[in-house]
Order: sequence, then structure tokens, then C-alpha cells
Amino acid sequence: TRCLLFWIIPQTRKFEIPSVVTRRHACFSPKSPRVTGFTMLRYASTTMLLTAAVFSSVLGSTTCSPATCSDGVLSLSAAGSAAAAFDEATVSFTVKSHHHNSMALAREGCAQAAQGIIDSITALGVAERNITTQNIRMNPEYTYQKNHQPKLDGYSVSHTLVVTMSDLELLVKVIDTAPAAAGNALSGLNGPNFRLSAAKTEELNKIARVRAVEELNDRAHSVAAAAGCSVGRIRSLSDQNGGHSGGTNFMQKRAFASMAMSDEAVGTPIMAGSGQTVSSTWYATYELA
Repeated sequence: TRCLLFWIIPQTRKFEIPSVVTRRHACFSPKSPRVTGFTMLRYASTTMLLTAAVFSSVLGSTTCSPATCSDGVLSLSAAGSAAAAFDEATVSFTVKSHHHNSMALAREGCAQAAQGIIDSITALGVAERNITTQNIRMNPEYTYQKNHQPKLDGYSVSHTLVVTMSDLELLVKVIDTAPAAAGNALSGLNGPNFRLSAAKTEELNKIARVRAVEELNDRAHSVAAAAGCSVGRIRSLSDQNGGHSGGTNFMQKRAFASMAMSDEAVGTPIMAGSGQTVSSTWYATYELA
């Protein structure tokens, strides 16, 4: 064949090459002007030289400098937690007295019932500082009937005591003893409500904070190493308010009363549950090196 396959590049005056940028065949027929082997070789070599020059120019203009680790920062968060069994509980007792004619006599009857509870539980070992009066109510009582004026039915006084304990065995004794001391004046018993004491909560918060920051550092070094960098100084460090949760099956206690009862009497079973978890979340920004 007498055809030459090559890339046609932009026209230049020196060699007068067609300016259409496309892939075409340059074919020479017997009727065409005589093209010698030297002419074809000249066109091919010129094309190769100009193509190399164009690619060299394009590649040179797109060269960029690589980013370095010291140009970046790493921001992340981590949480730490600590758990413990409940070490404190509260229970409340409400006594109520009613008198048809006298508020004073109603108050006196309520006071006797409340004092009876206080005397019985302090005899068990509950400190007076752990007994708190939460509420005292004194109200006249009326009977209401349709189309009639309210009718005074007497006077009532109520007194609510809250007892705080850290000894769960003692808690059972209190629950079993106080109602008997109040007699029929007892109108309500609420609890026990289990919780962590303030001292235990602060202790767990400290542990959770340390674990969270340690986890932050571990994550920062791990991520930086994977990126081929190292961890520099901490630019910022902040925390989120800690949270609390229960139900972690951390610990369970069961207590029964061991007071002087008849052989048939059974103490009230108290289940303290699984305890409580305290958590702490921290955020940090590290400089990379």
C-alpha cells in the first residue's frame, strides 16, 4: 500500500502540515504528485518531534508540590466509662392523722406516728442526720354534694419522712419495722430508690475521664500512623457532660430482714439491681507532624 497512518497536528508554516486535529490516513494514489520516500520520512519525523514537545509542555505545567503532615490537624472524640453497684438508697414514709373537730388533735396524732417511726429506725442504727422531713401538710377536709354548700368533715395532717441508707441489710429492717411503729397512721411507703452516692459518683467520673482521654490518645496515634504521620501537640481538648445508665448486670444484691420475728415471718426481699455506669465523652484536635 502507499498510505501512511499518522497523527496530524496543528499547522506550522515551516512544514505546512494540515491543521485538522484528528486521526486520518494520508494516502497517495498513482495520480497524485510523486511523493518520495524521503518526503514521507521527513513528515513522520517532524510529527514525532512536535508531539513530544506538546506532551512535555502539558506535563510541565501540571506539576504540583505534595502536601506534608505538618499542614494538617486531626479531630476526633472518645468515651470512657466506669461502673459500680448502688451504694445508697432512700425510702419515704408518710403518716396521716384525722380529727373531726380539732386541727390541733389531728396534728398531735400525726406527730406521735412520725415520732414512732423515728424512734424505731434510730433504734435499728439509722443516724438522725439520715432522716429528713420532706413534707408536712395540714388541711381542713370537706364533703361536697351537688346543689349543697361544702360541709366541713374535719381536719387532717400528714408528715413525710425520707430515710437515706448505705447499708442495704439495714434498709430491709427499716422497711419491715417502721410500718409497725406507725400503725394505722401509715398512709404511704415509697421506695426504695437506689442510687450512687455523691462520693461514689465523683470517683467513677474521675475514672471515666481518664479512660476517655487515654482512648483519645490511642485513636490519634493509630489514625496518624495509618496516614504516615505522627501526632504533635494538642490544639484543643473539651468534654461533654457525663451520662449515667443502669442495667449493666454489673452487680446484684439480695437482702432479707434478720430481725427478731416469729419463725413463720419472712423479711421483705430487696433487689438492688445491677448498679450504674458513669460515662464521659471528650473531644480533641491534634496537630500532625
